[in-house]
Amino acid sequence: MSLEEVDLELVEKVLIEVALEAGDIIKNRNGLNTFDDKKNGVDLVTEVDKAVEVFINEKLISKFPNYKFMGEESYIPGETKLTESPTFIVDPIDGTTNFIHTFPYSCTSLGFTVNYEPVVGVIYNPHLNLLFHGIKGKGAYLNDKKLENLSDRSLEFQKSLIALESGSERSGENFETKMISYHRWINVRW
Repeated sequence: MSLEEVDLELVEKVLIEVALEAGDIIKNRNGLNTFDDKKNGVDLVTEVDKAVEVFINEKLISKFPNYKFMGEESYIPGETKLTESPTFIVDPIDGTTNFIHTFPYSCTSLGFTVNYEPVVGVIYNPHLNLLFHGIKGKGAYLNDKKLENLSDRSLEFQKSLIALESGSERSGENFETKMISYHRWINVRW
């Protein structure tokens, strides 16, 4: 299916609706959950992650039955593959560790790709009521206010707040690359 055949505005509208509904589930269950390890003691998942992913999947596939779905909790290494088909890519609770500890910095992250290209994104933090959304080439929005001049903003390391998160893997080439980069960043001399 070509990008021209997809109603991106409708996809964005539905993703926003679904994110807001998922946010209600997340807010109502914050701090009231149990969790398990996925891969190791730092890769956590709650029953809320799983329930929210099922909810999102059902909502999206009911509206767009011919599109594919990839979710973090249902992802199977070596089996789940992104294709050129229109595909929803979902992290039901992005920031599960924060969610578990009732720290208000977790969100639902929803993406949509066509021909491997990300073209719509919606991120909703229900704890702080922050809704980011956008369609490729049409701008980005925060709570329906267009974010202006994003490309004009200078990025100065000295004026930046840097948060480091190593991910769930604690070994391997990817982990080592992260650690080398982190070491360089924290040892910058001004």
